[in-house]
Amino acid sequence: QFLQGESNVGQNHAEASQRLLATLNPDVEVSVHSGELSEEFLTAFQVVVLTESPLEEQLHIGDICHAKGICFIVADAKGLAGQLFCDFGEHFVVHDPVEGDLLCATVQHISQGNPGIVTCIGADENHGHHFNDGDLVMFSGVEGMLELNSCEPCPVRVLDAFRLEIRDTSTFSPYSGGGRVSEVRPHQECSH
Repeated sequence: QFLQGESNVGQNHAEASQRLLATLNPDVEVSVHSGELSEEFLTAFQVVVLTESPLEEQLHIGDICHAKGICFIVADAKGLAGQLFCDFGEHFVVHDPVEGDLLCATVQHISQGNPGIVTCIGADENHGHHFNDGDLVMFSGVEGMLELNSCEPCPVRVLDAFRLEIRDTSTFSPYSGGGRVSEVRPHQECSH
């Protein structure tokens, strides 16, 4: 435990870690419960995380959480092997269904046309964007063609490493400078 030192040898791990753990985020209340994990106790939470617990306890607490609509996570690491189990209920939303950072690029120009053509550069100015056909994007900080800053996400079609095709911009104000184009990943609703 990285929150414990030699002075904590022989102490309950939760009690020894509580004070330092609470300093990591002052907006979160950290308390220690050393009693039984009863159904009454568990229903006070939206998420229950178990670690280093026997399978019988995992199954018992998992059944309670599932029946009460409480998100349930089991996580363990034993040397090079690990285990992760998540039960978020029968209906849940995945807010970021794809791993990795969202793509973004700096806008250099946007044409008035149908479709509109966006010329941009990536984070490294020597390279273009990294968008793919069908990626959903939003615009921010665009000057002149202000309509794009408040538009719903729209799909792009990649023309080359520096140009993207977007929606009809023929009726928008002329582009005068600035702006960012950023990837938007739609939430994914899951049911089982």
